[in-house]
Amino acid sequence: MTDERNQHGDVMRGSRDWFLQELVRMANDHPDAVALPVTLSVKGLLVSGVLVSGKAYFEGFANTLATAVTNVSDDSRWRIREMFAQYADLYKKDRGSPAAQAPRDAPEFIHLGDAQFFIGSNLIPTGQKVWWRGRIAEVDGFILGVLGAPRPQRVSPAV
Repeated sequence: MTDERNQHGDVMRGSRDWFLQELVRMANDHPDAVALPVTLSVKGLLVSGVLVSGKAYFEGFANTLATAVTNVSDDSRWRIREMFAQYADLYKKDRGSPAAQAPRDAPEFIHLGDAQFFIGSNLIPTGQKVWWRGRIAEVDGFILGVLGAPRPQRVSPAV
């Protein structure tokens, strides 16, 4: 059996898929240009959605959370949104700055929008699409493309 090597020729024996990390890095570096449909296998669960940047994830999560909070003033809702949206700043960078050109650590988390979850052919939760964040080290495998909810089978009456 041969070992896989990264772009530098280093043998990869870690628990993180370097290729998936590169796709995540691409999404983080180009948040307005990358929205890849992916399905991840995570401990027997299939997570299907659109690979988005960490910036898009935190902004979307903050908006969803603020919308879901009820019985609070608009000001409180705005403060809740801002509290979580500030994490999007971790993924912002000025393309011309020296920091943007410096080597970065490999991403540890993957972010999906419009995520759906499947166990076997069962969609969980039924009909909902949500924001999802997971550890890259926990992903067992992935495919490009999203799964759809199974269509109900038409049962023909017996003749």
